Amino acid sequence: MKHNDFIGHYENVMDVDACDAVISLFDSNWQYPDDPNNKLRTGQGNTETERGHLNRHDYQWYLDPSPSFDLIVRTVEYCWEQYKQTFWVSNYVHINFDEVKLQKTFPRGGFHDWHCEITDLGAVDRCVAWMLYLNDIPEGEGETEFLWQGRRVQPKAGTMLIWPAFYTHVHRGNTVYSKSKYIATGWGNYFCNDSQLEDYFEHDDNLKLFTDRKRD
Repeated sequence: MKHNDFIGHYENVMDVDACDAVISLFDSNWQYPDDPNNKLRTGQGNTETERGHLNRHDYQWYLDPSPSFDLIVRTVEYCWEQYKQTFWVSNYVHINFDEVKLQKTFPRGGFHDWHCEITDLGAVDRCVAWMLYLNDIPEGEGETEFLWQGRRVQPKAGTMLIWPAFYTHVHRGNTVYSKSKYIATGWGNYFCNDSQLEDYFEHDDNLKLFTDRKRD
């Protein structure tokens, strides 16, 4: 791990069988969004994302609390403790990991634009991003690439990345060709005093976040 790029890279933090179980959960449910027994349903539901880009096509679900969810969150929290030991300044922030998103990218699909995790007020509570690879991808495909750090990470089942959510860590997922790519991902969000924020920001109850400054 480089100690000057604020990217945490943790291998073998979840065993392959557990990763396969999450993939199986996803594949058994993602095609049936209206099934009341769907184990992936949450308040935000499912999102099939098409943003007008030729290279945008993947499937994303927010995961309901379940043994798989709990295991993933515990794994993220374990890696965050390792991250704080390396990048000690992160001990000054207070965040929680209470959201897990599963994502499946088909061959020649996905989202390959450079981006960061905070682009507007709606996402300003994000401190760090994390990603857990759930399956191996052949060399030269599907890397997570960081623009300013000049770094590419090859997906390997059970490997976790943690990095700052800010514009300093612009990144993209590169194209997969030979197989689908599965990840679990999410953010470490700042703890906040909602009663104070209510005085200054509009709150979207459906999205469960503050969206804009209140107007006089």
